[in-house]
Amino acid sequence: MEKAIGPRQTSDDGEAAKPASLAQLRSRLDVIDAELHKLLRERFAIVEDIGRAKGPGEPIIRPAREAAVLENRLANHDGAMPPEVLAFLWRTIMSTACALQRPFTVHTIGLTDAARFLFGPIPLHAAASPHEMLAALHDNPGDVALAPEDDVPWADCGEAHVSGRYELSSGQTAVALGGANVSHGTGPLALILRDDKAVAVRAHAVEPDDKVLGRVHPFPLIVPVAES
Repeated sequence: MEKAIGPRQTSDDGEAAKPASLAQLRSRLDVIDAELHKLLRERFAIVEDIGRAKGPGEPIIRPAREAAVLENRLANHDGAMPPEVLAFLWRTIMSTACALQRPFTVHTIGLTDAARFLFGPIPLHAAASPHEMLAALHDNPGDVALAPEDDVPWADCGEAHVSGRYELSSGQTAVALGGANVSHGTGPLALILRDDKAVAVRAHAVEPDDKVLGRVHPFPLIVPVAES
């Protein structure tokens, strides 16, 4: 039986094979798309089973788990697809999986682009002020918020805690805040409160008297946002 020759392979006699036709390439894409769709349906079926297995009070959003999944995908990534696209796809998949188990809203102050990149098509609420954003997390402890780090009134956070920290292409630093029902992160960086400002330090450098705002994994990419 003659060996199949792909678009970039050579034939058995060493001669360069003719490139696959456009129709053949598109046909192959159709097969791959069907397989991807099948795997995504299977993944979300498992997510539904996980949601049923969890107790009503168990956190759905788990920042440390999400960071580990994304880091693994990026560590094993190569090829033409930009890593930012991979990160966007996996962040969307993970956020949607969380929302399937228990719906939540993302509250944000002026960071709609970053919120869509990090959370996908999750319901989004534009808060009028930082205090309105924090009040929403108090009233809906399973929700999250995304805001510029310098705009958060840290002394008024209550049970809200930092679950993520991101450098944006605009030059801003953003933080994700989780309500009381969002699992605390366990990353190598800690955000602590000093002089009413959030300061990032290595977790082992936290002093006994420091107020820890949260533990995070450094996000592995600059989050792309619209230029002003």
